Amino acid sequence: MKLISTTTIPSFLRPGETFRQTWRLSNSGRSSWPLRSYLIPVSGYLLKGAQPVDVPSLFPGSECEIGLSFCCPSTPGQYALSWKMWSEDNCVYFGEQIWTVVIVNEVAPAEEKREMDCENQVANLEAAFSRL
Repeated sequence: MKLISTTTIPSFLRPGETFRQTWRLSNSGRSSWPLRSYLIPVSGYLLKGAQPVDVPSLFPGSECEIGLSFCCPSTPGQYALSWKMWSEDNCVYFGEQIWTVVIVNEVAPAEEKREMDCENQVANLEAAFSRL
C-alpha cells in the first residue's frame, strides 16, 4: 500500500470541532489485496471517529479513496494517530504507515494576534491620555 495523496486538514481547529480526512491509496504490491483488508489505527491519540475502515480488494496498480470524519479533543494540543493496512485473512499489517495530525487551539492564531494588537493599542492610548 502506498499513499498517493491526502486531504489537507485545516491548520487551526477548535476543541470539539469535526473535520474529514481522506486518503488516496494505491496497491503498490504484486498481488491483489485480500478481501477482508482494513485501514486501522495502530498508535497515537485515538480521535473520536477513528475506527477500522473496510478497504476494497485492489489489483496491483489500482487506487481507492478512503475517508473518515473525526471530532477534535476538548483539550488544546497537537494530536497524531498512525494507520496501517491489516489483512484479517493473513493476520498481518502491510504497506506504509499513514497519519492523521491535528492541532487544536482555543483561539485562532489570527484572532490571538488581533487581541494582542488591540490590547497594545489600548495600552498605548491609555499611556497617551495619562500624559495629557
